[in-house]
Amino acid sequence: MQKVLQKSRLRLKKLVRRKDWKKKGELVDVMQRRKIMILCIQETKWKGKIAKKLGEGYKIYYTGEDTRRNGVGIILHPDLQENVTEVQRISDRLMGLKFGKDKRVWHIISAYTPNKGVVKRRRRRNSEEN
Repeated sequence: MQKVLQKSRLRLKKLVRRKDWKKKGELVDVMQRRKIMILCIQETKWKGKIAKKLGEGYKIYYTGEDTRRNGVGIILHPDLQENVTEVQRISDRLMGLKFGKDKRVWHIISAYTPNKGVVKRRRRRNSEEN
């Protein structure tokens, strides 16, 4: 998969919630500095099933049910947004996005499975569902 990403020059990264990005605009800055075209984020702690514009033309697709935990999202570079064909928001821990680029169909999945403070049985159930 790494070779495929390099050939088409798409840069894909994953970012789990950190204390230093409390505002959505800070994520755009990270993407621009690191030249990332697709950013999957977990533990967003944002509520709703929304797609909206961020600064500099970037767009975020996210899903979350509670502002205290969980939530996942995918941020796209402006060049990729027009090619999005499908967005699936399965739960506040799992979502997928489908788009076409360079005569290929890409499926991007953002998933979050908590590790800290969760009963082993619940963790096992989440792994089986995803």
